[in-house]
Amino acid sequence: MSILHSTEAIDIVDCESAFSLLPWFRLQHHDFTLDQPYFRLRSTNNDDNDNEGKASPRPKKKQRIVSTTDLQTQERHDNLLPFLHLCMNHSTSYWQQAANSKSSEKDDQHIDLPPNGQQQQEEEKPMINFPDWIPMASALRRFQHNDKLPLVTLGQEQQEFELLDLFNQVVKNESLACRNITLGDHGTFIIPPQSDFFMGDLETISELNVTGTKAYDLVVMDPPWPNKSVHRSSHYETQDIYDLYQIPLPSLVHDGSLIAVWITNKPKYRRFVIDKLFKSWHVSCVGEWTWIKVTSSGESVVPLESTHRKPYEQLVIGRYHTKEETVSMETKPLPYQHAIVSVPSKRHSRKPPLQDVLEPYLPTSPRCLELFARCLTPGWSSWGNECLKFQHESYYTKIDQ
Repeated sequence: MSILHSTEAIDIVDCESAFSLLPWFRLQHHDFTLDQPYFRLRSTNNDDNDNEGKASPRPKKKQRIVSTTDLQTQERHDNLLPFLHLCMNHSTSYWQQAANSKSSEKDDQHIDLPPNGQQQQEEEKPMINFPDWIPMASALRRFQHNDKLPLVTLGQEQQEFELLDLFNQVVKNESLACRNITLGDHGTFIIPPQSDFFMGDLETISELNVTGTKAYDLVVMDPPWPNKSVHRSSHYETQDIYDLYQIPLPSLVHDGSLIAVWITNKPKYRRFVIDKLFKSWHVSCVGEWTWIKVTSSGESVVPLESTHRKPYEQLVIGRYHTKEETVSMETKPLPYQHAIVSVPSKRHSRKPPLQDVLEPYLPTSPRCLELFARCLTPGWSSWGNECLKFQHESYYTKIDQ
């Protein structure tokens, strides 16, 4: 389990452990290490002695006009603030109590990590930009004329693929151990046990249709929401949020399935998901959770009172139903408000894993699907145009058996 501490309000998640493929591989330890917050609020003390020796303050920027979106975002933040303070009180007390024991546990782990220089070299190694290959994969697909989605099962511990062969077909690892895919000079990618993936664009997502017992109990998605400061959106075919209507969600789930959608803090995306997208899918909103980002010592990455950046992102959870909402009596009632507390990844926009956090609210041995996936989860299905982005072997350290 990746949950370090749990209360009625929060789950503190160890992302490094959750993304590791134990007992074979451990995620590079520096991916989820953050010693200092992104910034702290400046002191309002104007005492000359306090300012002595400090650099001159930056010239003030021209005050920008506050938009309606800014006001709505702040209103939403003000509503969340009491809950955020409650969660930080819960999490701060845990970090204080666990600091010493956590440090000693790390000292006891005998894992041979590469030298810092080697780690840095691996980080700078150019990776495949899978979305760049989508046009060629789509062109190849038009000439193949397959009646059904091809399935490739990884029967060997290590198999070599041509890069284009990874697209527009299901690649499955049915074994109880990891399998390796080698892509020539691009290196090796690790496929978790009992997982499968389908790399393609939105034009291929309709081929995900399943029926009957193959329906998923949980669907998680992190769409590439348009963002002026983030270029990840351009990796997908379009930045138009209405293209999400192409997702054939009713054919992927059954009565009572959970759907979890990551959203940015812009109010219009929250309204779009709850009031439009969910309704088109016959999904009712049953939870609005918050991911609070903290440092390795439990301090929020930016102050809760910041008027610019926010130390959190939001997760909207819905439940699919046809006529009447149905919930299995075997599952625990889902709280409408809850928080996930974790150290953010140094790699952009990597959300905390949800498999352990949502497990109490799912049936035994649930079938789970991640859409717009950028990594693979043991036992899960994944779809997206860069499912293998974080599966490259350089992101992991092999554990000596």
